[in-house]
Amino acid sequence: MSLSIGEGDRLEVQKDGDTYPASRLSDGERNAFILAAWALTADNGSILLIDEPERHLHRAISVSLLAQLFDLRGDCMFFISTHDIDLAASFPQSPTILLRNCDWSGDSVSTWDVDLLGTAEEIPDDMRHAVLGARRGILFVEGGGDDTRSPDHAICQALFPEVTVRPVGSCVDVERMTVGLKKSESLHWVKTWGVIDRDDRTDEEIKRLKGQGIFTLPVYSVEALYVTERALRAVAHRQAETDGTNPDEKYRRALEAGLASVRDEDAARLAARVIERRVRDRVLRKSPSWRTIKEMKSPRCVEISVGIDEDYAKMLGRFRELRKSNDLFRLFQEFPMRETGAEKKVAEALDFRDKFHFRRSVVQCIRADESVREELRMMLAPLAEQIRSELGSLPE
Repeated sequence: MSLSIGEGDRLEVQKDGDTYPASRLSDGERNAFILAAWALTADNGSILLIDEPERHLHRAISVSLLAQLFDLRGDCMFFISTHDIDLAASFPQSPTILLRNCDWSGDSVSTWDVDLLGTAEEIPDDMRHAVLGARRGILFVEGGGDDTRSPDHAICQALFPEVTVRPVGSCVDVERMTVGLKKSESLHWVKTWGVIDRDDRTDEEIKRLKGQGIFTLPVYSVEALYVTERALRAVAHRQAETDGTNPDEKYRRALEAGLASVRDEDAARLAARVIERRVRDRVLRKSPSWRTIKEMKSPRCVEISVGIDEDYAKMLGRFRELRKSNDLFRLFQEFPMRETGAEKKVAEALDFRDKFHFRRSVVQCIRADESVREELRMMLAPLAEQIRSELGSLPE
């Protein structure tokens, strides 16, 4: 698209081989031409302020237009004020100033509360984007980009509303983001932590992760936080208020449904899944380093033997013991029960369409009932204390 002066000194637009009067431009197109003309005709060495371009330009053209103006007017300094996080993240080569608040003295601003975020050369793009728009604390959790389907994100955001919770993928991604931002704390203002499933990690590994600001759940996986006695009773009471039934009866039916879905054949499989992780850890610890491999004489061979009979027997016995005592909550805490249909059956017994609606109700109970929230926060006491300690040293 181009703009020229035609007959009678009228502005004309050329686009895709057609010519038409400038009056037919859309509001966004007209604003783009006005902005470009203003920037391109500015005096050399000017300081140019563009206020909230997202209010006047469509997302499809705003980033490309600004990028071209930056290139064409390299002699000028541009300041872009915006509420669009994605727009700010689109220019990682530029430093970003976040204006958080200001104090007034009469009709004048006396102080500004701002933070400065470095460029992409200093902080990788994905970490930089995570920081933009965040509170002064970020808790990284496992899960995909769809927050509504991430059980980690939903419950952690309800338990820790004072921080921004960001799902970033696997436990490896949580560790990378947390450690990476901690190493570059001089370039940004946020405190960072990570939380991941325990997944039968060893005490040694848990201690190492904690030293990096990454906390493991005190349960096998996050699903166990949704299926606790306190949470289940709160949800049963909430449902009973809606349909006029007995909350204790609802709770009992949910518990029985969850236990009934645990089959005998689940014992061997889930016990084996727990041992599977232990075997991987032991093999890794016994694996030779690259230096050892380099010094080995040919033919190089590594044999690693891991005995698991005793561990497997104990885990199998533990599962059967908990099943016999009808302890659904401990089963969720110690085994990968997400691989069973137990949570789904609990949800259905409480008259939810699926487990996602059940989880949503648990989150609502956490937000509405302080006793539920505090009980679950106690399960994550080391993380809660660390967040409280580090955020307490920051300005509000």
